[in-house]
Parts: sequence; structure tokens; C-alpha cells
Amino acid sequence: MRLGIFCKTFARPDLPANLDAVRDCGLDCVQFNFSCAGLPSLPEKIDLRLFSAVACELARHRISVAAISGTFNMIDPDLAKRGEGLRRLNVIAASCAQLGAPLVTLCTGTRDAEDMWRAHPHNDSAEAWQDLLASMEQAIQIADQNDICLGIEPEIGNVINSARQARRLLDEMKSPRLKIVLDAANLFRPGDGPRMTEILDEAFDLLGEDIALAHAKDFRDGTAIEHVPPGQGMLDWRHLLRRLRSAGFDGPLILHGLKETEVKASLAFLRREMEGTKPRPPAPFASEFLHDGIEFHYETVGFGVPFFFQHGLGADVSQPFALFQPPGGIRLLGFDCRAHGATRPVGPSEKISIAGFADDLLGLMDYLRIEKAVVGGISMGAAIALNFALRYPHRTLGVVLHRPAWLDGPRRDNIAVFAFIAGLIRKHGPEKGLALFKESDAYRQTLAKSPASAASLAAQFLHPRSAEVAVRLEKIPLDSPGFDRRHWRTMAVPVLVLANDRDAIHPLEFGQTLAHEIPGAEFKEVTPKSVDAERHREETQNCLADFLLRHF
Repeated sequence: MRLGIFCKTFARPDLPANLDAVRDCGLDCVQFNFSCAGLPSLPEKIDLRLFSAVACELARHRISVAAISGTFNMIDPDLAKRGEGLRRLNVIAASCAQLGAPLVTLCTGTRDAEDMWRAHPHNDSAEAWQDLLASMEQAIQIADQNDICLGIEPEIGNVINSARQARRLLDEMKSPRLKIVLDAANLFRPGDGPRMTEILDEAFDLLGEDIALAHAKDFRDGTAIEHVPPGQGMLDWRHLLRRLRSAGFDGPLILHGLKETEVKASLAFLRREMEGTKPRPPAPFASEFLHDGIEFHYETVGFGVPFFFQHGLGADVSQPFALFQPPGGIRLLGFDCRAHGATRPVGPSEKISIAGFADDLLGLMDYLRIEKAVVGGISMGAAIALNFALRYPHRTLGVVLHRPAWLDGPRRDNIAVFAFIAGLIRKHGPEKGLALFKESDAYRQTLAKSPASAASLAAQFLHPRSAEVAVRLEKIPLDSPGFDRRHWRTMAVPVLVLANDRDAIHPLEFGQTLAHEIPGAEFKEVTPKSVDAERHREETQNCLADFLLRHF
């Protein structure tokens, strides 16, 4: 589950400034409204140049669109207004593909001719229901033509004014295009506060599997319902978030209906509540497999499309498993490479290589009877994945390269420091070797550029068999995933490249170069670990989950 916001929350003179405000809040997801691009919320037409400009700004700010607002009164007493609303909905729907939006949100409407959010006594009439069905049938045809979904939200003032009414509409329309936008604060009428758990549970029991988007606002109960920012009302957020997760919802939770000055406190509140209700990840299943005379330690968690995510130099399988928790439908796998982790013995030194590790990955796939998989990795693991994809394309579904440390040749700048570390371990042992290393210019220079890189280098001394496995520090930096980048252009599967700046071992430009030269590769820049380790993990989690669920 990730947080996002209505982009209309920020009043700015143009779209770039609006999206700057979104990013300044630490958010990368919005419910988009065309009013932020200088048009009406439901525009009569959209110039193709504006389409491109909006898409470019979203990409430049690295902001995804969870939904586009397409609200109009679907049971307006004026039939001509309904028809015009549907025509403009078609304009909105046609924009979704270019903006990457899977959903358009709707208003099921009211018989009130002046305010489409205000209740009216005729909303419960049979005529109002039939008008809604007629409008919704045309809206679903528009969704079919544009390959999108439509989101309806139970609203006290609308014809769909309860979870039961929403369930009735879903059942009568019988369309996979029709989904639910759940705003829990909109489920309550005056006096309903004491029935909090009952009302929330009923909504999830009826609608849980159809929720595509969640809205985040709060309420206070009294003679009238007062809507307030999250954390300032009485909504049971812990129960709501647990029910969202138990329903399998892993989509965006979008803030709205608040002032810009209230955003920071609301985000802090929601982040605390989300962290407090986060379920413990399932423990990975750990085992061994015998291959080429080596007993390899491997782990796996989850079910679905196999995704092998390999660790970096000197790390082990716990590194990728701590960085990424697979969403439903994805199976995460990884193993300790030769001379790493619990895999032993080290074996012949000539097989301590990136290609050798890729062959070991193939051996694990064969052992587990996995015909094809997404392959990926961190640093050295990214090199293994790239080598595997180039040599075994018939076994590759997709590729993930996280903080790549190689291009098409050895890293001459890194060879000396790793050889220095190996020499210290062999001559002085790990404890004294580490002390000497921390006194060296190599360590001090790395620390000044990237504390995370310096910590990674220092960690090479901490392996319980550091002297035995020092060969990896002598062999791997001299290696490369390949020696001709022209081979990259033969890749014909989905590829995601993640990189960050302020990292001497994993330069940002390496990721940019790979993404530029691999056909169709997606590139995402993430926050450096040395700046904010938790944000680095969250952004990696979101990018990987989004990539895997979109493509596989």
C-alpha cells in the first residue's frame, strides 16, 4: 500500500509547480485532475500537445497517476447534461493510456440539479436507479474501448449511498471494468460513530475484492457528519488499514479534502498508522541444493511468477529479501553465491565469476523445475542477472538491475580497493585488517563520497570465513557481465533499471546508460541509502512491485 494525494490539493500556477509540491511531500502518486493543467476538470477536448506536456511532466517528476477524476452527475435530471458528461468522460478515458492511468473515478449522481454531491429525496426512486444503469452502461462501453476501469464511490448524497447499494450495482452491471473507490469516512451518517466496526466490516465483506482505490479522510460524528483530515477525527484507522490489507488491497491510499497546510501532519499520521498495522512478512523457506559439488543455500517466499533477486558482492540472500517483499502473485527466490553466505565449500577459483554464478542460477532453476523466470539482482547480482539474460534468453521472462556496478568491462577503479581488502584479510586476519582498512586513504575517500559504499567495503571483513572467501574479492572485480554492449540491444523482455546518485561503487550514470541502450528498458532513480535508508527501501519496494505486477 502506498500513499498519494489529489493533485488539486496544491494551488499552483502551473502543472510543474503543482507536481513539485507533490514531490516535496515525499509522494510519487496522485489522483490527477485536468484543472491542474489549466483545463476544466472534465474538459470538452484536450489538445495533443497538452497530452504530451502532461505526460512529460509526470515522467520528469517520477509521479504515477493512480486515477483521473472524471466526475459528473450520472443521474442529472437534465438528460442533455448527462449526455454531455458521458461525451467528456470519453475525452478523459482517451487520455489514460498516455498518462499511465488505469482508473477514472465517477460520481454516481443525485437528482439535485445544482450540487452533484448533495442528497435528494428522489435518489432512492426506481427512476433514478434506471437512469444510473443507463448512464453506467454507456460509461462501461467507453471503458471497454479505452481498456480502463471505472471507480464508483459510495457517497451519502448520491444514489449509491451505501456499501449495499454499491454491491447491488456491481452485481447488476456484471462488468470487470467497474470497481470501487472506498472512502471510509463517506460510509457514515450522523449517529453511526458507535457502529464503527460493524459499518467498516460490512463494507469490506461486500466490496473488499472489488476495491481498486482508497481515499483517506476522517470524520467527526454529531448532528451532522464533519469531514476532517486523517488523524483529526474518530475513524478507526488501524481497523480500516488491517481490513484493506486482508482484502488483498495493495493499491494507492489517496489523501483528499484537506488544506495544503494540513498535508504534512496528515501524512505523518498515516505513515505511523500504516507502519503500526504492517503485517509481519512470512518467513522465507530455506533449503539447500547440490550442484557441481557445492551445497548452495537458497530461500524462497510467496507464490506465483518466479523472481530471482540476487545479492551483491560480499552479501548473502538476506540482502535482497530485506529489500523487497513480494506482493501477491510473485514468488521471490535467491541463493548464496559461491564464496558467499552459507553456501560451501568455495570450490574451484576459476568458477568464482559472474558467468559461473549465472550458471549456478540456471542450476537452481532446473532443480526447482522452473522453466522461465524474472531475473534480477543488486550490484553484483545485477551483473549476474544481465549475464544470465544475455546467455539464456529462452529462460528469461524479464530483468531487474538494481544499482548496477558494471557496464561492458571490468571496473578498473574498483580493482585496487578490493585487492587491498583481500590482502589485508590474508595477511592480518579480519579484525586487524578492518582496523587497518579504516585508517587507509581508500576508506576515508570512499566515506567522504558515500557512507553506504564505505560501509559495504568494511563489511567484507565481517564474513565468518573471510580468509577462505577472500578469493571473491580478487576475482569478481576483474570480471564483467559481458564485454560487448551491442549484445544489450538483443534483449527483448521487460527490463527495469534502478540506480541512485552519491554512490561511488554504483554510479548513477551506469544505470542511465544501461536503460538507454537496452531496448524499452524502464529507468527509475531512487533515494540513496546514505540519504535515507528507509525511503530507499520503500521506493525500491514500490518500483519492483509495480514493474512485476504490470508485466507479469
